[in-house]
Amino acid sequence: LNVAVASAQLGTRSRWVSVIPTGPLGDVVSESCAEHGVEFAGQRVEGDLGIFTVLPEAKIVHYQRHHSAFALHDPKTLDWAELLRPSPRDGSGNARPTRSWLHVTGITPLVSSNALKSWNNAIEQAKQLGIPISLDLNHRKQLGSLEELRGMVEPHAAALEVLVLSEDQLMGLAAHEVGEEFEDEPLARVMLE
Repeated sequence: LNVAVASAQLGTRSRWVSVIPTGPLGDVVSESCAEHGVEFAGQRVEGDLGIFTVLPEAKIVHYQRHHSAFALHDPKTLDWAELLRPSPRDGSGNARPTRSWLHVTGITPLVSSNALKSWNNAIEQAKQLGIPISLDLNHRKQLGSLEELRGMVEPHAAALEVLVLSEDQLMGLAAHEVGEEFEDEPLARVMLE
C-alpha cells in the first residue's frame, strides 16, 4: 500500500489489490486508500486485519498476519486477468490504458500459502500480459528466512524489471550464491552500484 500511496502522491493512477476485513479496521484501510488517491481492488471479507506491533523494549517487531483475512483468503477469488485488464472506458468512450506496472513485495509470499499462491498468480498474469514487474524484497525475518524467500522469488527473477533490496539482503543472497559466509564487502558494493 505504501508504494501505491507514494505513486498516487506523484500523480500516477494507483490501484492496491488485497483482501481486507469488513468492519471498522477494514474501513480505516479502505478510507485511507481513497483519501490518498489509491483505488482499492480486491475483496472485503469477514476476518481480521494483519497487523504488526513494535516492541521497543525488546527492539523487535511482532507480526500478526498469519490469521488475517488476506492470509486466509481463497487465491481463486482474486481474478488477476480481470484485475490487470484495461480500465473501464472514461467519459469520452475511450478505454483507459492497461495497467502499466505491477509492484509486489517479498512480505506477501511469506504470510501464508494462500498469499504465496495469489502472489504467484499476480506475477504470472503480469508476465502473460507483458506488464513490467518490480519487487521490493522487503524481507522480514519474523515471517520466514531469506533462503525461503529467495526460493519463492527465484522462479520469477528473470521477469523482474526492478528489484529493490537492502545491503544486508544483498549480502545474504551473495552468501548463498558462494555457499559460505560472504565477506567480500567491496564486491557487494559494486553489485549495489
